Amino acid sequence: MNIHAVSEITGLSRAQIDLLISRHGYAPYGKAVRGKGREFVPADAFDLAIIAQLRACGLSNEDAVAAATGALLREVDNDFMPSCLIPSYLGEIDQKEIAYLIFTAPEMEADLVREAELNGHLSRADASIAINVTKIIKKIEAGNDER
Repeated sequence: MNIHAVSEITGLSRAQIDLLISRHGYAPYGKAVRGKGREFVPADAFDLAIIAQLRACGLSNEDAVAAATGALLREVDNDFMPSCLIPSYLGEIDQKEIAYLIFTAPEMEADLVREAELNGHLSRADASIAINVTKIIKKIEAGNDER
């Protein structure tokens, strides 16, 4: 997946993605190939989409990268698809059910929850951010299908 595809999925510009990599500590799973542009993997698109959502909620680049990096993804290979995340964390869920990634302040700890559990998690936290990961995963899969 090239930077244009990642930009389409995340809503981040190429310059913003480059800045997150060069100055704010985001380390892509995909590798840069000399003489070619960086090749991103679906896990990069997932992390960068989470970072974009956190930035939209007012977090600085550094805080968004720190919170999103490793929130759900640990070690992944180039074939990893973010759609594997939901069953591995929540078990099998209905196709229409939505999963959310909840970030709870002040530590910005992440937790993947089902839609039915969302209100309970938000009501217990001092301040939280909920991100619809199902929507992000569908965008990544649609982008991969076009390739």
